Amino acid sequence: KQTADGLSFYALAKSNGKNQIVVTYPTSKVDAIMLSTLMSNGVALILVVLLLVVIISFILGRWVSKPIALMQKSMQQVGQGDFTATVQYTSKDEIGALASDFRKMTESVRHLIREASTRIENVASASRHIHDNAEGLTATSNEVTKAIIEISTGAVEMASNVNDRLDAGKELGDSVNIIFSKI
Repeated sequence: KQTADGLSFYALAKSNGKNQIVVTYPTSKVDAIMLSTLMSNGVALILVVLLLVVIISFILGRWVSKPIALMQKSMQQVGQGDFTATVQYTSKDEIGALASDFRKMTESVRHLIREASTRIENVASASRHIHDNAEGLTATSNEVTKAIIEISTGAVEMASNVNDRLDAGKELGDSVNIIFSKI
């Protein structure tokens, strides 16, 4: 109700059967109390929501950052040449798919390294075989050279002996001619 001076009041009446009690309170004060209570409850609600957001963010952050940290560690190992590094994280989300792809990639790199090592071993083996063959050819060539030198030395000696015999034969022929001319 409103009074003559323009103030409004809230009235609350309670009856116990014989008596009736009526309590009045100015509406402006009731409205101020309600507004203050509403503000206090609103601030408390906002603080609770903010606290929940921080807690959920922390939990989600750990949930996301832990597998990413594992992958980062493995990637650093691979970057330093350790291709045995792998990520032991499995899940059906994007991070799990990324971890799976990382495992496939490192397995492919390990396979390529094994293939390259095998090919390098094959080339080294072929190189050793070629080297051994070259050494054999060198030894054979040296033997052939020695034989040619011996043959040529023998041929020179033989030619010298033939010249000596020719000279001796010529001297014999000259001596025979001298003897025949005297006879």
